[in-house]
Amino acid sequence: MTDALAAVPAILGFVPADAVGMVALTEDGTLAFVARTDEQRAASVEQFRIAVPQSNVAMVIWIIVGTGPIAAAGLDQIEQSQRELDTLGVRRVRTLVTSSLEADAE
Repeated sequence: MTDALAAVPAILGFVPADAVGMVALTEDGTLAFVARTDEQRAASVEQFRIAVPQSNVAMVIWIIVGTGPIAAAGLDQIEQSQRELDTLGVRRVRTLVTSSLEADAE
């Protein structure tokens, strides 16, 4: 899973911090898209209602970048978003939490 984390900055074009990311995958594991929001400005799954079906998203990997209150708020955001994704038939593969996506971070 560290490979998945390491790829996020390259895919987004920047290194996210204090953020929640969603790596959306098709049934065969092909990358559909990557989305991120600032932890403080949670994105509604409504924003993905068009992208998810058009991209044939079947599963997601959630990523939280941050610690302490950031991570706690991110987990809450993910739980709410995943309930919506469940109604679209999109399953959660894993939730990953990291303090940073900078090179050499743990």
